[in-house]
Amino acid sequence: LSCNNNNIQELEVFSTDIETLLCENNNLTSLSFPPNSNLRFLNTGFISLTSLDISTAFSLVDLRCYVNAITNLDLSNKTALQYLDANQNNLEALDISTTSSQLKTLVVPNNNLTILNLRNGDFAVNAGQPSTLIANNNPNLTCVAVESVNFANSIAASPFWTVDSTVVFSTSCNPTVSILNAPTSTS
Repeated sequence: LSCNNNNIQELEVFSTDIETLLCENNNLTSLSFPPNSNLRFLNTGFISLTSLDISTAFSLVDLRCYVNAITNLDLSNKTALQYLDANQNNLEALDISTTSSQLKTLVVPNNNLTILNLRNGDFAVNAGQPSTLIANNNPNLTCVAVESVNFANSIAASPFWTVDSTVVFSTSCNPTVSILNAPTSTS
């Protein structure tokens, strides 16, 4: 189903048989799918969504939700997901630890990421080929959680991974808490 460039403001998909939904360049404020949807390819680029609930899109293989205002994207149990492009949103955290080991491409630059968890076991190499990660221009992202720091560093030095120079790889990225102008006690 293609409904690109139609100035649509709301879209509710009732059929579980739709495998491809292209709704790029619209004015959508909401989008919903039926449970057990067969949706495999979803493109919601350039539509100003602030949220996207894909919890019922169990068969999703390719998700393109670039240039929106999405703040949270729950990828839990997306076992078929191979491609995600969430470039230029307002994402603060992204966790692929429970997604598919088939994920080959993750495009998340130009967000507000502070947490990026890539610890799903197989993201770095898929079918013998390095996966693609583009996560630059996330000024608050300082640590990316990975399975193997050495392996991540070696891939980051190649054209397959693009991250900001301030990013380090770790097996556990613990957010730091800073307290500015904390009151001091006087005795």
